[in-house]
Amino acid sequence: MSRVAADAGAGQRGVTYAFTNASSADCTLRGYPEVTPNGGDGQPLPRVSAVHAEGTYFHGRTAPGTVTLAPGAQATFEISFTGIPADNRPCVRSDSVAITAPGTTHALTLADRLTICVARQLRVTPVQPATAALVGRYADTLPAADAAARVVTLRLDSTQAAELQTRYVGTGRTLSQHGRWSVHDSVLTVRLTGASPLVYIVGGGYLRPIAWDTAVYGRAGLPLSREP
Repeated sequence: MSRVAADAGAGQRGVTYAFTNASSADCTLRGYPEVTPNGGDGQPLPRVSAVHAEGTYFHGRTAPGTVTLAPGAQATFEISFTGIPADNRPCVRSDSVAITAPGTTHALTLADRLTICVARQLRVTPVQPATAALVGRYADTLPAADAAARVVTLRLDSTQAAELQTRYVGTGRTLSQHGRWSVHDSVLTVRLTGASPLVYIVGGGYLRPIAWDTAVYGRAGLPLSREP
C-alpha cells in the first residue's frame, strides 16, 4: 500500500493510493476500498464520512469493475475532499489513513497528513489498474531549428502501446515513433523503438520528465500535459 500522487485545484485536494500485488500469484480486486482518516491517537477523526464516487474533480468517471493483478502489478484509487476552510467551519487533520482493500477485512495504516474541511467528506473512487488512469493523449509545443515549432503528442493506449508523434509546423513533416509504456509508483516509462527511454513523474494530468535524451529534447526534457 502506498501513496503515489497528489493533486490540488479550486480548493479541492486529491490523493491517489496504490495496492501492489506482493504475492507470486494473480489476485483480483473489485469495487471501492474503505478509507478512514485517523488522528494522532490512532482513532478515526470525528464526523468525517466517506462516500463512493465514480468520479471526482480530478478523476474521470470509472465504473466499478474487476481488476486482475499479476505479481508486482498495481491497482490505484483516489480520494478527494475540500482542503480549505469555509463558512467558519473548522478543518480536521489526520496523522494516518486506514485503508481496507475491497473484499477484505484487514486495514492497512499509512502515515498521511490530510486537511479535510467544510463537509468533512471524502469521495472515494473504485480501484482500477494503475495503467488505466494514464490512458490518453499528452502534448506540448517545443521550439525547432528547422520549423516554426514542434508539436509533440504522446498517445498511451489501454494495451500499453505508445506512439510519439512530432509535427514540424509549416513543413508538412510528421515523425511517428512507436513502443511500449509502463508505470509503477507514479513513475511512467515510455520505451520507443530506436530511442532512449522517456521517464516521467505523473501527477495532476501532467508528465514531468526525469530522464530523457538531451540531444533530442535539450536540458528541459519533454514535459507533457494531458489533452481533454
